[in-house]
Amino acid sequence: MAANPEQQEVDLVVCERVYTLKLNTKASKILQKRTGKTVGEVMRQIAIVDVDAFCEVLQASLQKYHGAEFPYSPKGEAAIESLVDLAGGWKKLVPTFIELLGVKDKKDEALADEGPNPQEAQAGTGESSTSSGDASA
Repeated sequence: MAANPEQQEVDLVVCERVYTLKLNTKASKILQKRTGKTVGEVMRQIAIVDVDAFCEVLQASLQKYHGAEFPYSPKGEAAIESLVDLAGGWKKLVPTFIELLGVKDKKDEALADEGPNPQEAQAGTGESSTSSGDASA
C-alpha cells in the first residue's frame, strides 16, 4: 500500500519493504494512554532524543496498516526496536518523522502565516472595460 500524503500518511522503506505510517486519532489516543502524556509532550520528548518516545510514536503510527506485525506487547516492542535498527537507527528515521508529524521549515511557516504575497492589482482599466475607473458612491 502506498502512502497518501493528503491523508497525512508517509511511507517508510526498510530493507526494500514499504511501511505506511499514519498517526491517526485512534493511534494518538492510545499513545497518550500508554505514555501518560499528551501527544505534544511526547513530540517534545522526541525533539530531545527520547528513544522510548520515538519508538512509541513509531509503533502508534504503524497500527493502522501494520498493527498485527507491531502489536502492543513485548513481541511488538521487540519488532519496533528491530525495525529501527534495520532502518539504520533513529537518526536515519528523523526525516520520515518530520514528514509524518508535519513539521515544516521556517519558509513554510512564513508562507502559512503571511500568505503567498499575491501580485498587486494593475492600476486603471483596460480598453474593453465598461468601468470608468471612477470611484462610485
